[in-house]
Amino acid sequence: MNIKSRFYLNPTNVWCKLVPWIVFILTAVVIGSLYVVSHLHVNTILESSGRANVDFRVFYLDNSIWEANPLPRDLHYLMSYTDYIEVSNSFVADFSENVEIHYTYIATERLVIQHMETGDSNLNPVVFEETWELSEGRGTIIADKIELNTTSGSGEHTYTIFPRPHIEQYLAFIEEHKEQVERESILTVTHRGFSAELFADFTFTVHLPEHGIHETLTYGYHIPLSNEVYTFNVTGTPNFERIDDINRASAQITIPLIIIYVAALGAAIFGLYRTTKKLNAEPNEFRREAMSILKKYSNDIVVSNPPDLSQYEVLVLEEFDSLLKLAINLNKHIMCYHDEEHAQFVTIVQEHAYQHIIRYNPHSNGKSVESDVEHEEEESLVHIE
Repeated sequence: MNIKSRFYLNPTNVWCKLVPWIVFILTAVVIGSLYVVSHLHVNTILESSGRANVDFRVFYLDNSIWEANPLPRDLHYLMSYTDYIEVSNSFVADFSENVEIHYTYIATERLVIQHMETGDSNLNPVVFEETWELSEGRGTIIADKIELNTTSGSGEHTYTIFPRPHIEQYLAFIEEHKEQVERESILTVTHRGFSAELFADFTFTVHLPEHGIHETLTYGYHIPLSNEVYTFNVTGTPNFERIDDINRASAQITIPLIIIYVAALGAAIFGLYRTTKKLNAEPNEFRREAMSILKKYSNDIVVSNPPDLSQYEVLVLEEFDSLLKLAINLNKHIMCYHDEEHAQFVTIVQEHAYQHIIRYNPHSNGKSVESDVEHEEEESLVHIE
């Protein structure tokens, strides 16, 4: 058997020594990073803005006065000439970074009849209201901008509103109410009457669940139906702007993560301990055996100079345990001499010298122990039971 040099690096042993260090360093880095991240709050400014737009076009019945259709905007219109009205809409929202946007939109047509108690329509109570849904939609996108147009059944971004059916509904309400009052005669008619208005409403909602942002815009027109002369009045809020200080969600250190990383760190520390112990250990197995015996039986062994055994009959013992048993039974000390080549354990009993030799390089061509015991290899081995 060839004894390898103590400076020879076996690749397997190198990896066995490196892996615990790698695991230890990586585990420490991960645990440290998680700790830092879990206590780190990154403040980010998110800027958001949105704007809704609506537009209309009025179309008259065929007549000899106004021949052009649609009529110009920013005019007052006559209800008796009105055939239909086209209303269009759009909505645009911008964000300072890509975000997950949940959006909804809905377009409605609404008839409202009020009791005219005062001259201010905003203070008059609503006695009848009916709503018709024109279109509705929803969805989710990841972007920094969203553009929406509610779509009519024809696939266009405009809705056609016919005022006449709503006027007829309003007049029917007035007539039926009058007949009901006259028939029941419960109250004296002292009210001033009723008014009717037609609303075209477009409602847009954007929701950013990650940041807890929710914005709703309702924008549109309302048209008075109980007047011959009418114009378009804008309703709702057309836009929004906001700046939010967003705290990014930090990494959460959970119990399972703690258990995993503590176990990994413990394994790495144990591996480092074993590796360090091996690195500091004597590479020569025979020398390691001798040093182990000296350490373990330090109370029974006396380190001495090279013993002179020329006047004794030398008996060689194969096992140190045999020498130890002999010394204990006879209450003798074990002398030990060791140098770079070997360790020699000897116990003197009267004219006999019992010895056990551990050569650090038993297959070398060097000298054996000392010259006066060179002949020991030819002597019989003694077995102590």
